[in-house]
Amino acid sequence: MQNQADHAPGFRMGVKDLWSLLDRVKQVKSLEELSGQAIAVDLSSWVIQSELKMNRIANPVKSPHLRNLFFRTACLLENGITPIFVLDGEAPSVKGKCLIKRGSSSKQRRYLREKLSECCDLLACLGVQFVWSRGEAEALCAQLNANKCVDACMTEDGDAFLYGATKVYRFSMEEKTVNAYEMKDIEKELNLNQRNLIGLALLTGCDYYDGVENVGVEKAHSLVKKLPPGTDLIQRFIEWKTESERYKTLQGYKDAKKPAHCGNCGHPGSKPIHEQNGCQVCGTEMSCLEQDSDSVCQCNWHLNHSNFKSHSLEMRLRKRAVEADGFPPQEVIDEFLKPDIGNVDKNVDWQRPKLKDMIDFGEEWLNWTSDKVIKKVLPLLIAWQMQVPRSTAVRNQAKHFVIPHRIVKERILKSVAKYEVEWNKLDEDVWTKDEYYVTLVRKDAFNQQFPEKLSEYNKLKEENVAQKAAKKRAKSPRSSAKKRKTDTVLEGQSQMKHYWTHKTRVRRNLFDVSTSESTAVNFQTKISETPEHNRPKAGHLGKEAVTLIDIGTENEIISKEKLSKSDNTSESDIKISTTMGDTPEHNGPKAGPLCKKAVTLIDIGTENEIISKEKLSKSDNTSESDIKISTTMGDTPEHNRPKAGPLGKKSSYIN
Repeated sequence: MQNQADHAPGFRMGVKDLWSLLDRVKQVKSLEELSGQAIAVDLSSWVIQSELKMNRIANPVKSPHLRNLFFRTACLLENGITPIFVLDGEAPSVKGKCLIKRGSSSKQRRYLREKLSECCDLLACLGVQFVWSRGEAEALCAQLNANKCVDACMTEDGDAFLYGATKVYRFSMEEKTVNAYEMKDIEKELNLNQRNLIGLALLTGCDYYDGVENVGVEKAHSLVKKLPPGTDLIQRFIEWKTESERYKTLQGYKDAKKPAHCGNCGHPGSKPIHEQNGCQVCGTEMSCLEQDSDSVCQCNWHLNHSNFKSHSLEMRLRKRAVEADGFPPQEVIDEFLKPDIGNVDKNVDWQRPKLKDMIDFGEEWLNWTSDKVIKKVLPLLIAWQMQVPRSTAVRNQAKHFVIPHRIVKERILKSVAKYEVEWNKLDEDVWTKDEYYVTLVRKDAFNQQFPEKLSEYNKLKEENVAQKAAKKRAKSPRSSAKKRKTDTVLEGQSQMKHYWTHKTRVRRNLFDVSTSESTAVNFQTKISETPEHNRPKAGHLGKEAVTLIDIGTENEIISKEKLSKSDNTSESDIKISTTMGDTPEHNGPKAGPLCKKAVTLIDIGTENEIISKEKLSKSDNTSESDIKISTTMGDTPEHNRPKAGPLGKKSSYIN
C-alpha cells in the first residue's frame, strides 16, 4: 500500500515500499484481539494522515486532526487497549540535511508541532498518557517495545523495525482492524533482521538517505536472498569499498575469454584434437565420450564464470553504490542502531477522563454541544472504570464513578457479548436531561466489576421465565366446555369412535337418533384440527324422519347397504350400516341407528363427486305428503359440504 505521506512535500514515512515487501508476513487482527495490550502510538503519522485526507475534501470539517485523534483513541480505549502517544521532538541532524534537500522547510515542522500541541490538550482531557521524544517518535516507540514497556508500536512509519521494534500495527479505522507485523516472522520468512533492514533502507531510500539510484525494494531483497545465509548486509556494504580487489577478481572472471570446448563431450579442447589424442577429462586416449547437453564442464573457466554469475546482481548494485555519495552513510546507520531518545517515563496508565474539561474543549475546537460531548465521552468514562480494580481506594469515591442502575438486556455486537446497561447520572452532569445514561458494555468486564447487578438481572430473568411458564400452563388445558363441544352427545346416548385416514386417526361419531315423534334431533360431527381435514357440522332432522350423513375424505368411495325393516318392530329403530372400504383412504363411517317410520341415506361427497341417493321408505300410516329434504353448501370452497335439512312427513325420493 502506497503511503499517503510519501506524496506530501518534505515527508517520507520510512523505508520506500517496505510495506509491500512485508505484506508477505502480514496478519489482520480485530481490535478485540488486542484487548489488554499497551501500545505506543506514533502521533505524527496520524496527524499527517488526517491533514492529507482533508486536503482532498471540498468542505473539510474543523480541526480534522483532533476529530481523527478523538475517534481513533476512543476506539482503542473501548476495546480495552491502553495507548501511550509519542510525539516527535527535534529532527536528528542527519534528517535535517535530507529534509532541506527535499524542500521541506522549518515552517512545515513548526506547523506540525502546533498540531501536535493541540492533540496533547485533547489527550489530557481524555486522561491518556503522552510523551515528547527527544528525537523521532518512531524511535521512542520502538525502544518502548524493545524494552517490553509496551506490547507493540502503532505507526505508519516502517522505520520502527529499523529502530528495533519487535511488533508493529498499522491501524485501519474504517475496518476496525490492524495489520500486524512481527520481527520473528520477518526474519524467518524474508531473512531480514534489524541490520539487514537497515541495509535494505540504504539501498532503496528512507527518511535519512535517498538510497542508490534505480534500486527498488524487490531488487534489494533479491540481493539478500543471494548472499550466503547469515550475511550481515551492512558489513557487506563496507566490504564493497575495503575489499575492492575481491570484486576486481570477480569482474575479471566475467571479462575472461572462454577457451575452446569440444562439441561432443563439452570439455576443453576441440573435437578433432580429441579424436587424435583423446580427452583427459573423459579419460580416453582416442576420441571422447559424448555427454548430455545438461552436463556442466568443471574447467576453471566455467567454475570462475559460475562464481561471477552468482555475484552478478551484487556486482551491479555495488557498482552503483560506490558511485553514490558517501555510501554507506555511517551516521544513518548510527541513528538507527544508537538513537538519542533520552529518559522516558514508562507509566502508561490511563487516568479518569475529565468531563468538564472535555466539554470546554469540544465546544471550542470541535463545535460540539455539551450534550454531544457527554454522549461521546460517557462510554470512555465507563470503559475507564471497568479497568479500575474493585479493591482500590479510588473505587470508593462514588462521585467519580458512574453507578449502574440495571442491566436492560443482552446484546451481541460483532461477535462480542455485551450488555445494554442503564446508568445513574453523575452529580456533575448539569447538561443532559435524560433520567439515565444508556451504553453498551462488554459482559466479561461488567460481570467482574458489578457482580451484584448480574445477580439482580439473573433473578429478574428467572422470575420472568416463571411467570411466562405459569401463563402458558393456565392456557394449555382445554376447558370442559371445549371438550363438550368437540364430543357430540345426542339425548344422553353413548358415543362411539371411528377414524380419519389422513396419517392420523381422528374420531368420528356414531349417532343413535331414536327419539319421540315430536322431538327434532340435533347432532354435529367433530372438526379436525388441520385445515385439510376440516368438515362441516351436520344439520338438523325433523320429527318422524332421520338421515345418515357420511362426511368422507376427498377421494373416498362409500358403498351403501339397502335399508331394511323388521316386520314385527314397527315401533323400534330401523338400523342401517355402511361397509368399509378396502384401503385406508376409502374408510367410511359406520352408520348409526335411525328413527322409526322413515329413513334415508345421504352421501355428501366432495366437489367433483357423484352423489348417490337411496329411496326413502315410508310407514303404512303416513300418506299425506312427501318427505322432503334440502341441503346447503359450506362457506369455503374446500369445505363444500351440504348440511342436512329437515325432513317432512311421508316418504318420497330425493331430487
